[in-house]
Amino acid sequence: MAASNPTRSLAIVGLAVLLGLGIGILAAFIAGGERPPDQVAADTTVSTTPLASFWTVVLASIPTGSSGQQAAQEGAEARVEQLRRRGVAAEVLDSDRYTSLNKGFLVVFSGRFAEEGAARAHQRELRARGLDGYVRQARR
Repeated sequence: MAASNPTRSLAIVGLAVLLGLGIGILAAFIAGGERPPDQVAADTTVSTTPLASFWTVVLASIPTGSSGQQAAQEGAEARVEQLRRRGVAAEVLDSDRYTSLNKGFLVVFSGRFAEEGAARAHQRELRARGLDGYVRQARR
């Protein structure tokens, strides 16, 4: 029977841990639906087709009533552009198209996640970058 080498065993365990961590991070991106900032579409117009249900971090809610749709749209686009310059993936949705959201707002949000826990983790990342937001489920 060959004698074991503790240094070699430790190196193998360390490599296995790093490999597992890398696979876990990749799986989280795939399962969570989060898109890296460099893959965010440049168009910030509000989609006319509702998105599928998802959890997200709301970073701004801009009322469409008193200021009008055009002013709200411009405000939402400006906020998204500001966030993208900071490297944050951000989009806009019309709250009127979701039953789980208060009506009459354009919502600037970051991330689309299948589970609330993933959205909360993203919220913590955003807070660490100085951004305040809250987790909500957008459900049609």
